[in-house]
Amino acid sequence: MMRRRRLLDAAIVAALIGSAMVVGVLYCRAFERSRTPPEPWVRELSAAVAFACGHGFVDPGYAPSPAVAAFLEKKIDRISCEELSGSVPMRPPNFTQALYRYLTLSVGLTWRLLGVSWMKLAILFGLLYAISVVAVYGVFRLAVSRVLAVAGAMIMAVSPLQLRYLPQLRDYAKAPFILTLILILGLLVIRPFSLRRVLALAIGYGAVMGIGLGFRNDLLINVLPFIVTVALFLPVPIRSHLGTRLAALALCAASFVVCAWPIISAYRAGSNTGHVAVLGLMTYFNPPLGVTGSVYDWGAPYDDGFVMKVIGSFAERLRHRPVSALSPEYDRAAFEYLLLIARHWPADLLIRADASVLRVVELPFQIRSYTTAAPPAVVDGIIGSLYAAWAGVLSRLSGIGVPIAAAAIVAVSSSSVRVAIWLMVSLLYFAGYPAVQFDARHFFFLEFIPWLAVALLGEAAWRALATARKVRAGERLAPDLVVRGRRVVAFGLASILAFGAATAALRTYQQRHVTSLLDGYLETPTETLTLSPTRVGDRRVLLRPNHLSQSVEPRVRAEYLVVDITRRNCARLLAPVTFRYATTSGYTDLSQRVWVPVPQADEPFRLFFPVYYSPGAYFAGVEVTEADGACIAAVRRVTNLDRTPILLNLTLPPDWRQMKLYQTLTDWERPSAPYRVRVYAWPRTLDPAPLALTGMTPPPVSSLSYSDLVASDVAAGRWVIRGTARASTSFLARLPERTVSKGESFVLRGTLYRGGFTVGLLKNGLWSTNVNVVAPGEFLAVVEAPDEGPFVPALANYLMGISRRNDFVVTSLGWADPDLDQ
Repeated sequence: MMRRRRLLDAAIVAALIGSAMVVGVLYCRAFERSRTPPEPWVRELSAAVAFACGHGFVDPGYAPSPAVAAFLEKKIDRISCEELSGSVPMRPPNFTQALYRYLTLSVGLTWRLLGVSWMKLAILFGLLYAISVVAVYGVFRLAVSRVLAVAGAMIMAVSPLQLRYLPQLRDYAKAPFILTLILILGLLVIRPFSLRRVLALAIGYGAVMGIGLGFRNDLLINVLPFIVTVALFLPVPIRSHLGTRLAALALCAASFVVCAWPIISAYRAGSNTGHVAVLGLMTYFNPPLGVTGSVYDWGAPYDDGFVMKVIGSFAERLRHRPVSALSPEYDRAAFEYLLLIARHWPADLLIRADASVLRVVELPFQIRSYTTAAPPAVVDGIIGSLYAAWAGVLSRLSGIGVPIAAAAIVAVSSSSVRVAIWLMVSLLYFAGYPAVQFDARHFFFLEFIPWLAVALLGEAAWRALATARKVRAGERLAPDLVVRGRRVVAFGLASILAFGAATAALRTYQQRHVTSLLDGYLETPTETLTLSPTRVGDRRVLLRPNHLSQSVEPRVRAEYLVVDITRRNCARLLAPVTFRYATTSGYTDLSQRVWVPVPQADEPFRLFFPVYYSPGAYFAGVEVTEADGACIAAVRRVTNLDRTPILLNLTLPPDWRQMKLYQTLTDWERPSAPYRVRVYAWPRTLDPAPLALTGMTPPPVSSLSYSDLVASDVAAGRWVIRGTARASTSFLARLPERTVSKGESFVLRGTLYRGGFTVGLLKNGLWSTNVNVVAPGEFLAVVEAPDEGPFVPALANYLMGISRRNDFVVTSLGWADPDLDQ
C-alpha cells in the first residue's frame, strides 16, 4: 500500500513537471514574441554570453560588438559566438555578475547547449517553473489530500501573477528555491522524527539555500526559519535530541558555505542588502503596503540615488568621513541606520510586517493590484476572456483572505498546537518579510499561502460534515472532541492576546519615546535664513536661501531646514510648499510638495526637511504661489546635525503631541495624522495650488438627490457619510447641473476614515472625469471640466472588497476658478 501511494505521488509529480514545463515554455516564448522592452539588468548577461562562447566567467562589457549590444537590448533574438571574438577585452565579473554568479552561469550553460538565443531560454524558465509547481504540490501534500494538492499546484501553474514574473529571470529565479526550502521546513515539522531524515534534510536545506544565493540574495531570509524550526518545532520534546539539533545546524551551515562560497567571497566587496532595506522604508511603499504614516517619515521617493544620499550623509555625520556607495563601509552604515530606526520606531516595523501579511493572504483576491487579469502575453482571445472572468469572481472575495488564513491555523490547532504555532510563526515571517521592500516581484510566489488556507479549511469542513452525519446516525462522538474544541478556543484567544499585547506594548513605548525624540528636534539650535524671492513661472515664487549653496557639489552634503507656517497675513486654508531642486539631465528630481493646513492657532505649523547637495542636483529653494508667500513666517537651518543623526521629514502641527506617533494599518485603523492632506487630481497634471478653497460650505443634502448614507451636519457645516452601502459603486449624491467653461474645477475636501468613494463630473448620466479617494486621512479632490458645457458633480461609493462600510466627512465642496485667488 505504501509503495502504491509513493508510485502515485511520483506519477503526479512527473505529470506536474511536464505540464508546468509546457505552460512555462509556451508562455515565455509568447512573451518574447511580444517584444517587451528588456529590464536594465539584462545587460549583465553579457557575462553569460562570454561563458556560452567559451571565454569563461568574465565580463566582456555591455557592447563588445554591435551585434552583442543589440542582442542584450533584445533588438535581435540570437547571435553566434563569432560576434564575440577573442580580441575583445575581458574583465573580471562586475559587482552584479559576481553576486548573481549562478544565475548568470545557468543562462550561459543553457546558451552553450542550445545556442545564444532569447527564445532558447524558455527551456530554463520552464524548468524553474516546474520546480516551483512541484514544491507547491509538496507543501500542499503535507497538509491536504492529493486532489486538493494537485488543484493547488495547478492554480499556481496558471496564475496570472506567477506568469507575470516568470519571464523576469532575476525576480523569478528565487521562487523555486524559497518554495523548496519551505517544503523542507514542512517535512521537518510534519514527518516523523528520525536522525537520518533530519540530517539529510539539513544538508539539503543548506545546499538549496547556498545555490539559491547565487541566483538572488533574498535567499538569506531563510536562515532564521531553519534555526527556529530545528530548535523549537521538531516532532519531539523541545529538550530532547540536543545533539541531533546541533548536528543539523552544523551540517546545514557547512553545506551552505560549500555551495555558496563563491558568492560569499563576492560579498567581501560590499552588497546592496542594507541599501534595499532602507529603500523599502520610503513613503512610496506606504499605499501599496497598506500603512498610513504619522507626523514623520524617513524619506519619500523610490530612488536609489536618494537612498545613497541618505546613507552617505548619515555615515559622514556618524564617522566624519565619506563612504563609497555599496562598499562594505556603506553596507555597515546602512545597517547602523536601520538599527537606529528599530530602536526608535519598533512599533512601525511590526505594523509594516503585519500589513504585509494582510496583503499576502489577499493575493489571489486582489490580483489586479499587482498585474493584469490575464498574463501580459495572453490578453486576447478565449484564454484572456477566461482569465478576466476568473479575476472578476475572485475580486468579489477581496477581504476574505484574513479570516480564512486565521481559521485555517486555528483549525490545525485542534490536532496539534505545535504545528499550528509553527504555521502561524511561518506565516508571520514569510508573509511579513516583504515589508522590507513591498513590491510584488519580492513576494508573488507566496500566492500559494491563501490557497493552502482554503484547502485546509475545505478538509476541516469535510471532517466536520462527516462528524455531523455520525451524530445524526446516533453514533457517540469521540471523547477527545471536547478537548480539541477547548484547545482551539484556547489557542485562538492566546494568539489574539499575544498579538494585541505585543502591538500595544511597542506602541506605548514608541509614543513616549518619539515624543521625547521630536522635542529634541524642536530644541536643536537653528539660524534664520534670509530669502531672495524669484519669479519662476505663472504666479509662482522661488524663495532662495541666501546663505546656502546654489550649485552642485562633488560629494554628498546635507542641510536640515525648518519652515514655519503661520496664519498671520495668510488667508489660505491650505498652503502647498514645494522643496525645489535644480537637477541636471540624467539625475532624479527630488523636488517634493507638501500640502500644509494653515494652523488656526498662533503657534506655527513646522516642517523639518533635509535637503541634499550632490553631483547632478542641488537644493534651489522653497517654492510657493504668490498668494502663499505670506504664509511662510521663517525658514531656518539646523546648525548642529550631530544632534539629529536621522534627518526626518517632519510635518508638525501645533497639536502634534496629541496625535498617534506611530504608523497605522490603512484599512483597519483611523489614520495617525489626520491632518495630512492627500491630493487627488484629474487630469494628473492639474495643479490645484492656485485654486480658491474658501467659502465652499456644502449645501443641505435635502435639496439634492442623495443616498440615505449622507447626512448634513448643519452646525459644523459639513456632510457626514456613514453606513453600509447597497452596492460597491452606488451613487451617494448628485449636485445641480451647471454649465462651465473648459478648465473650471470642482473641488471636494474632507476626511476619509474608512472605505472609499469616487468624485467626478457626469455628462449625459455617464462619468466624464473622476478620481477615486481611497486612502484614510484628509483629502483634497479636484476634477477639471474637460470641455465647455453642462456637468453634474457627483459622489459615489468606491468599495472594492467584501466590506460595504463607508465612513467619511465632506467639509468643503464647490466650483473653483483658477483665477479667483489671484
